Amino acid sequence: MLTAEIEEILRGGVLFNGEDVPGWLCESAERASFARGDAIYTPADFRRALGVVVSGRVDVENEAGVHLNRLGRGGMFGVAAAFGEPEHYISTVRAASTCEIAFIPGILLERLFRENPDCAVRYIGFLTDRVRFLNAKIENFTAPNIPNALELWLVSASGGKPTFAVQSWSGVSRALGISRTSLYRALDILELNGRISRDGKNVTILEDK
Repeated sequence: MLTAEIEEILRGGVLFNGEDVPGWLCESAERASFARGDAIYTPADFRRALGVVVSGRVDVENEAGVHLNRLGRGGMFGVAAAFGEPEHYISTVRAASTCEIAFIPGILLERLFRENPDCAVRYIGFLTDRVRFLNAKIENFTAPNIPNALELWLVSASGGKPTFAVQSWSGVSRALGISRTSLYRALDILELNGRISRDGKNVTILEDK
């Protein structure tokens, strides 16, 4: 039963952290299915709701088409779209496989936060992490040189994971506004300086010694 499945996912996620989920929230959540390749959110077409992946996988891209993240079961997107009157969404969320999404409109989140302030605190914490992520992206444009700009991009694109796969180096060069030659030269410099290691498209961010 979908309601029970949504309850299980939400209980194990950031918002509830193992606490009980109110039945009215699960019953009122909207759901939709998407085929692989379907756009779920775009900068011009999105819901004012939190999206939760019930099944399948979705990819998150920036406006330049650079892959930022892949979300599986329990992953959340649209966190900043649920409140206020945003006219523009910052990313494109696309189905990476057949998937089912539960949408929780802002009005339901407001009720939840009034009834359970701890959920509001966790939501703010999650938003704060997203702000840090975006701040790192902004720093890409003010970094003093190409290797530094690339390192900042890699750190932000990793989503905090030590090792991740870069989907397209061409996309990275477009995002940073540099040539492929400059990109690979910067990668060599970062690797030589012990900042990263590479295995094909897999990149590992190395910790400072």
